[in-house]
Amino acid sequence: PAPPPPAPPPPDLTGFAYSPHRLASNVNSFDVPKEITQEWARLLGYLVGDGSCKPKSTIWLSVAENDICEDMTCLLRQLFGTVGVTPDKRSAVLRTVRASSCRGRAFLAYLGLGYVGAAEKEVPWAVNCSPEPVVRAFLQGYFETDGHVGPSGIEVTTKSEKLAKQVQLLLLQMGVVSRRAAKVVGRYGTFWRLDI
Repeated sequence: PAPPPPAPPPPDLTGFAYSPHRLASNVNSFDVPKEITQEWARLLGYLVGDGSCKPKSTIWLSVAENDICEDMTCLLRQLFGTVGVTPDKRSAVLRTVRASSCRGRAFLAYLGLGYVGAAEKEVPWAVNCSPEPVVRAFLQGYFETDGHVGPSGIEVTTKSEKLAKQVQLLLLQMGVVSRRAAKVVGRYGTFWRLDI
């Protein structure tokens, strides 16, 4: 048999440029990486899973699990130098992990984390173009937030059909077969579930 094709080189991120709005007050500086790392990929996975992607000046995620809260707090501190954790008003067990940085949010958009709602989320282009360890780190963050163990095994549920298809393809590229199905959830509409 023929040898497998070589792994793709990591995408070059040196083209990122940011010009702050003249009224922007939270333009925190951070070191822009030349290529996406596993830490950046895991952060993207968390945010695609449970993050709020619409704000242009804040990076935030509501989380109940202590280990994810600690990891997200460490990631934001490591990558952006600033982080805050506050109780979430919707539930006593939820906390909001947040970093305020217009430049940081613009960089995440450059990586492919659009300013979109749950139904329009997708795998960021920088993850799709990366070597397998980076893709695995993204999937780890994503499954930690949108995944759970169901009656038939591991499941992940999303409002975005495109995201479900992309995650299914990433899994298949690693040799993991999954089944995708629509799931109607009352007044919330159609969701997409992957069963592994």
